[in-house]
Amino acid sequence: MLGVNYFLGFVPSTAAPLAIGAGIAVLGAWLPDIDQNNSTIRQKTGTARGQGPFGCMGWIGSIFAAVLGGHRAFTHTALACGLLAAALLKFTPTHWRGYAIAFVVGYVSHLVADMLTEGGVPLFWPLSSKRIGLWR
Repeated sequence: MLGVNYFLGFVPSTAAPLAIGAGIAVLGAWLPDIDQNNSTIRQKTGTARGQGPFGCMGWIGSIFAAVLGGHRAFTHTALACGLLAAALLKFTPTHWRGYAIAFVVGYVSHLVADMLTEGGVPLFWPLSSKRIGLWR
């Protein structure tokens, strides 16, 4: 995120805004794995299996993950990234747009990192269900 900010300057280059932007980018990088039960974002939000009162938050989280198609399905596509970016840019106040961009940079970095794994990602779904990997 800091490297992208150096060239594009979407977050002010003082310590506090950069730290906030980096934290927001980390949240963006966690979001695609909301479809996986043991992911950091599900554990931090209390929606991992067995969490919450009587474990019901985990149950709700599991239903949400199944609706999304399971791990590395919809949340790992260019469509999901594009919809997220469009929504963030439309609904984020102008003076906070840099942080929305930081969130999207984090999201994209997650997709690229998952493309480095053997499983790849279905980047062009629904046009193609082929998994794209950078090492294949």
